[in-house]
Amino acid sequence: MIHEKDGTVLVAVPGGLYTLGAEDLTELEQPLHRVRLSPFRIARHPVTNDQYRRFLEANPGYRKPAFWGEESFNGPRQPVVGVSWEDAAAYCKWAGLTLPTEAQWEAAARGADARRYPWGDEEPTPARANYATLAGKTTPVDDHPDGSGPFGTLDMAGNVAEWCADALDPEAYAKRQEGQLDPVAPLGEPSFRVLRGGSWLDRPSSLPAALRGRYWARLRRRFIGFRCAQPSSAGP
Repeated sequence: MIHEKDGTVLVAVPGGLYTLGAEDLTELEQPLHRVRLSPFRIARHPVTNDQYRRFLEANPGYRKPAFWGEESFNGPRQPVVGVSWEDAAAYCKWAGLTLPTEAQWEAAARGADARRYPWGDEEPTPARANYATLAGKTTPVDDHPDGSGPFGTLDMAGNVAEWCADALDPEAYAKRQEGQLDPVAPLGEPSFRVLRGGSWLDRPSSLPAALRGRYWARLRRRFIGFRCAQPSSAGP
């Protein structure tokens, strides 16, 4: 499905039970548990510079991303970087979409089989992901088809770390009921928001789809981008 407002290609993620977390990463990913998600759609790839340009043209007073003028990061098919959590949320609101919740993001990246990486359990390779400064910059969002996820998403490991809707609650998993429906971590301290997926700067140890991270919501960095989501009930 192509979202008319901004050209986002949305892929369907069926509702059902999904396993979240891991026992071999950090305490933030424990305990392993299952949640029940309503059907939703998620963007096939992170928002690109070409898409973000549409947002800026429709909102001429809005600030440009950091690094907008840098050749290494401003290709039309490269993911937009240098956007704060507020910038990402503003884009999604304009487009009539949302930021994915942390649970939605992980379910889309891991699928029903709770794989370690979007492509499966095999370790990362340069054909599957952009990481560890191998490219020295972000790469176009369709450059790594071998890293495709279970529902057809791209770049859910490496390239850019992605903002999610949630603030990071370190105890969210421990407090969550098994099978909880559509969880969103309590907002807690809104200065920090969840980041997922690792980036072009990160080592392979940052790429497992279950890994939880956080960052200052107001900061704009060259390794942070985002993708959009949509409840299935919101469109045809």
